[in-house]
Amino acid sequence: MQKELKKTCWRESIPPFYIKEKMGINYNYSRKKTIFPDRESRKYIRHWWSIKELCPALVERIKEQKDSTVLVTGKIGSGKSTMVGKACFQYFEFVENPKIPGEMMWNDENYIVDPEKFAARMAREKGKVLWLDEAIDSLSRRNWHSKINNLIVNRKNKNRKNGLVSFIVLPYEKEVDQNFIKHINMWIWIYKRGEAQIFIASNNRKGGQSLSVDKIIEREDKWWKENPNAKYCPPSIHPEFIGFLTFNPFLKNEEKRYKKLVDDNCSTGQLSEEEERLLEEKEQIDPDSFIPQVLDDLQKGLIKSKKELWDKLKELTNFSDNKLIKGLNRHLKIRGLKSFSSLQV
Repeated sequence: MQKELKKTCWRESIPPFYIKEKMGINYNYSRKKTIFPDRESRKYIRHWWSIKELCPALVERIKEQKDSTVLVTGKIGSGKSTMVGKACFQYFEFVENPKIPGEMMWNDENYIVDPEKFAARMAREKGKVLWLDEAIDSLSRRNWHSKINNLIVNRKNKNRKNGLVSFIVLPYEKEVDQNFIKHINMWIWIYKRGEAQIFIASNNRKGGQSLSVDKIIEREDKWWKENPNAKYCPPSIHPEFIGFLTFNPFLKNEEKRYKKLVDDNCSTGQLSEEEERLLEEKEQIDPDSFIPQVLDDLQKGLIKSKKELWDKLKELTNFSDNKLIKGLNRHLKIRGLKSFSSLQV
């Protein structure tokens, strides 16, 4: 399959291919169909990324004062760790830390298998690449309400400007709790060894929202029901789709290096005293304390609308709508204001 132009920005326009014959896919536009190839994603239908084309896009987000949290899924043996290892060993290891001059973005100390250690690193590192490998115990639905998983979300909320690139490797995307999914910036699904599909949030148009893995799966299930005889579901039905990713197997020295990382981390998974103290301090943060901080930003003019105020508080507190309204109205009353509904911004 022919590769298209190299791109380093997720949102850069790529020449669309609207001719069915050139696409090589026969789309049925019958009115009975309810799932169609999305206009936005069709631009990427034949676009292929390499590791060294994709990684600069993650670095660009750091320069824009944003972090990058990448979920990598695929069945066991599909090459999830190989893909992340290639990115770390061949690219990030040679890129200068945009937050700390003189340091590189990756070193082997940032390979992690323990969720507590991952949470601690999220709290203190800047401009680094973190790799949480095979993290099913840290982010699975059945364990989500543990203090460590809540802490990971808390670190993600508070440290947006730390400029971290975090790779979280899991076998199955359905194992991830929805409280964490909304913090994912990119999802890489490896469907066979050396090849993957890339999805990001489709929030550059009206009605856009955070990346929803569940909606992608639901949309694809619906497509299969409508096309029972099909052998392949085109990812272009998803507005979140931005192309395919291709990567090579580990070289011998890379394979040896990865195995050593696994062995060393499996035998030394305990937290240091400093990391345990950091976790205890962060665990004591009351989500309600975010409300006065955000209201201060509103008064300073850093927040421009009620929607921006609401979205930020929802993200920081994870409160239900009713609980957030009660807490917000209480803090507004302390400041001499009536209620959120009557707030003028």
